[in-house]
Amino acid sequence: MSKEFITFMRNRVSQPLLNAPAPTQNEWESILDAASRAADHGNLKPWRFRIYEGEGRAKLGQIYWHHALSEVVSMPENKEEAFIKKAFRAPAVLLVYAHIQEHPKVPEVEQVMASSAAAQQVLLGLSALGYGGMWRSEACLLYREDKRASWVRAK
Repeated sequence: MSKEFITFMRNRVSQPLLNAPAPTQNEWESILDAASRAADHGNLKPWRFRIYEGEGRAKLGQIYWHHALSEVVSMPENKEEAFIKKAFRAPAVLLVYAHIQEHPKVPEVEQVMASSAAAQQVLLGLSALGYGGMWRSEACLLYREDKRASWVRAK
């Protein structure tokens, strides 16, 4: 392994401000293909990727909102716009999730970890192509009446 690659990995940091442009379709394909080489016990490839761009981000914002409604019974209706706005903080949002499969030798936790490894590969790929990126768990960050954030496992 080259020292340059180690330096590259050390220099990758999350970018708090994500501006246009987003990766092109060809760039996304290249990044996701490389990310699909993540460590994967059992070769299950449990990760799934979904890109939201342009007005497609409104659909993602609705997903955030409906997830929040399903998790918090007392969710105030006036919070809908705030949840939808979260999807527009970047020119593109990549949703990475684990498609868990029953397997006698590969438990659920390893499949989640493999999906996490693929997500990290995406962040390295974005950085390699000159794009910023950051890891967020938006669908899991929920509003609570006491104004504190609560992290829960997405269903």
